[in-house]
Amino acid sequence: MIIAQLATLPDRYRMLLQVINSLLPQVDELRISLNNYKEIPKFLTHPKIKAKIFDNTTGDAAKFYDIENIDGYFFSCDDDLRYPPNYISGLKDKIEKYNRKAIITLHGKDMPKRPVRSYYKDRFETYHCLRTVENDTKVTVGGTGVMGFHTSTLNVKYSDFKQANMADIFIGGLAKQQNVPIIVMAHRFDWIKALDPDGEFETIWDVFHNNDELMTNIYNEMFYYNTVQ
Repeated sequence: MIIAQLATLPDRYRMLLQVINSLLPQVDELRISLNNYKEIPKFLTHPKIKAKIFDNTTGDAAKFYDIENIDGYFFSCDDDLRYPPNYISGLKDKIEKYNRKAIITLHGKDMPKRPVRSYYKDRFETYHCLRTVENDTKVTVGGTGVMGFHTSTLNVKYSDFKQANMADIFIGGLAKQQNVPIIVMAHRFDWIKALDPDGEFETIWDVFHNNDELMTNIYNEMFYYNTVQ
């Protein structure tokens, strides 16, 4: 099975339509977690779409709902990106290149080899999904909006996400604890397209980049103190 899953909010439904159109032909199943929706929109009625309403308690982690029961290739996506027609096949080929022993992403950052003072400001190199990355590069934390792996690669459950809107950190911490590398794959700057280039909608970065104490503490606990269970 090839499954893609994303979490979205009601005010992003116009972007969601474009995301669906870009991903649906490439997967066996597209799972959509509808945070704060009152009902499932009619445009999500499709044999390959599974939609479920959430109360937004887990935020972006809803894109990993029920992952423990998926057997196959899993791709976690965002609701503000348009994916190219060869996106899934490109990541899938890279997953196989690394013999299903690595998590593949298009976005990530290499953090200092020590506890950090600020998750957003105290860091090394950043590799961006919207910019060119020349070579496959191992990173500490990968972006879950442009990520794929075979479910045999990582032992992960929906209940592993203990805090909303910190999915990247929890996946990164689990990968570190299980000795699974996270690889940002080489790509061109124009392969992925931003659907909100002017920043009309609030992002996780907008919320946390100047107030990242909780995020920093969870990162340090997962990566260095191993107290988040």
